[in-house]
Amino acid sequence: MNLKKCTSGGKAIKNRMIVLAMLALLFASTQKARAVYSLPASRVVDWSAAGVIGGIPSRTTIYKTILASSYGNGSTDASSAINSALYACPAGQVVELSSGTFKIGSTIEVPSNVTLRGSGPQSTVLSMTGKGIGILMGQGEAPYGSSATSSTYSTALSGGFTKGSSSITLSGPLSGLSTGSLLWLSELNDSSVPVTPYGGGGECTWCDNGLGGVRNLGQIVRVISVAGNTVGIDPPMNTTYSAGLKPLAIMAAKAPTTGAGVESLQVYDNNSGLASNFAFQGAYDCWINNVESNYSDADHVEIDFSSHITVADSYFHDSFRHTSGTSDSELAMRYYSTACLVQNNVFRRLHNSVLLEWGASGNVTAYNYFDGNFDSGSPGVTMYPIAFHGAHPEFNLFEGNVASMVNDDGIWGSSSDETFFRNWFTGTTLVCSPVDNTRGTVTCAPVGTYGGSGVNAWWSYQANRPVDLSYLSTADNMAGNIVGSPQLTSVMKMTKMLVWSQGVSRAYEGTAYGYSLGFGGGGGGDSGSFSNCGKSGYPAAPWCSDNSQPYTTGIIQGDYSYADGSTNWGYGGYKDPDSSDHALPGSMYLGSKPAFFGSTAWPAIGPDVTGGNDAAGHVNYIPAQVCYAEGQMPNCLEGAPQNQLSAPTGVRLIN
Repeated sequence: MNLKKCTSGGKAIKNRMIVLAMLALLFASTQKARAVYSLPASRVVDWSAAGVIGGIPSRTTIYKTILASSYGNGSTDASSAINSALYACPAGQVVELSSGTFKIGSTIEVPSNVTLRGSGPQSTVLSMTGKGIGILMGQGEAPYGSSATSSTYSTALSGGFTKGSSSITLSGPLSGLSTGSLLWLSELNDSSVPVTPYGGGGECTWCDNGLGGVRNLGQIVRVISVAGNTVGIDPPMNTTYSAGLKPLAIMAAKAPTTGAGVESLQVYDNNSGLASNFAFQGAYDCWINNVESNYSDADHVEIDFSSHITVADSYFHDSFRHTSGTSDSELAMRYYSTACLVQNNVFRRLHNSVLLEWGASGNVTAYNYFDGNFDSGSPGVTMYPIAFHGAHPEFNLFEGNVASMVNDDGIWGSSSDETFFRNWFTGTTLVCSPVDNTRGTVTCAPVGTYGGSGVNAWWSYQANRPVDLSYLSTADNMAGNIVGSPQLTSVMKMTKMLVWSQGVSRAYEGTAYGYSLGFGGGGGGDSGSFSNCGKSGYPAAPWCSDNSQPYTTGIIQGDYSYADGSTNWGYGGYKDPDSSDHALPGSMYLGSKPAFFGSTAWPAIGPDVTGGNDAAGHVNYIPAQVCYAEGQMPNCLEGAPQNQLSAPTGVRLIN
């Protein structure tokens, strides 16, 4: 989908109706002889409206152009001038930055209905020298700690809190609530799922914004109508709450930032101490598009307490940090953010890449290319480009991505109902020098054994687990994925699946597991013999230690494995009552081939794809992968040039 061209409201409504019609067929699990394989309706949500509603608007009226030469082309701070122009800009117009370098020493704040646009990510460079947040969209985070549940900001839900509902009933009034307000919907943790903040790292008391880890499941919605205590919401409810778990509506303290966007520029970090290059905090219908995020001091993007955010057609690469800690050099979706879309991007040489935590719900991460993740302290380990870390993400879709692995580590709690569709999880990635958190020149040849004389690059060879779902991951769905790669099987032996059982150990290197399911509670030894059962606060058995629940509650249908060259139907412990249809849909959120694919093949990945570029013929290059190989990052991600994309020769594209 070329997001910048989806500007017609009528067209957007028509397209969504087509998608909804397709999804009605796709998720109709009670029908016999379905046209395509569908997941049970209880395990999915409507992902078709993820991202900016109707697509990113194409704004053409320039309110003001700011010249880099007016600020010494990077010698004097331009932050104040840019902020002044943004706040004076009329709604629906653009503040344009010329070619050149702009020194940015304080946060750039993009207000509602304004676009900040550069002259291209290779032409307009924002040299970041400040701390805190680089570019911010939003000011309406939910209140923190006990104030969130006070009568000032919250009231109980008395009705409407069922899956798919777009109208809720409040038990009492909320002062200041109006159309456009953001609400954080939540309930107390349900131990039967389980929803828990306890994991391998102990208790995550901050995972629910300072409430003490008692409300880890929820979502962010925008109020679209108010009639007494009946409130219309968007997006609809992702799951059904229990009246016994005291569901709440918590109102953001400030009005959300809406319709703000950043386009066509580069953020260049200088290791000055930025917490995030881009941040969305209490935002709705906002975006970044066609940007380059050139190194991060900490995180590249943070999406908190927000809904309908789009991050598209962009290039996020490198960092001054490649270790675990308060940041992981990634795009983080957190604090119940809902219906966000991360699409058609390249993530290269990060620690993690896309991290969902702290209640992120109903989001879509699709058609992104991930390459070269590493940990500076353990350069041989296969770091996870797609990860869950902190209770309780749910109902998120990952489609069409090329990545070394997906990991739910269970360190700070649980997750559930995630869907992985038509991805290629290769199991290894090429790690290039340097790995010492500097801006040194990246060298990817010669390739050899890590530590060998003259070796500058190596294939990651530790913790090779393309799909690694921990002991606190339940009811996940796998369909149409390609698991493993020729590169992985050339590095080491690959076993199709390892499901935890008592006394079974998991190798750290020398053996790759296509699926590693149920481990993570066993401590550093990873043996499954350690148990947190009976410890204060931990969930009850079986979730208090390593267990087989990720397998017994999981669906694995139509995944192709490089371990034995087979496509597997009927794997996973959860048995769909009607899983006889083996035809896979093209997408779980798109009604047809998206425009950004141009002439490249779609669907690109899946057991039903033939003649592809991998050894088994089941994988074609996705556009982001080809743009990266052509050296056109991020410009060719943006749209029309991709119609002529072709894979260049002599460039590594397929692991």
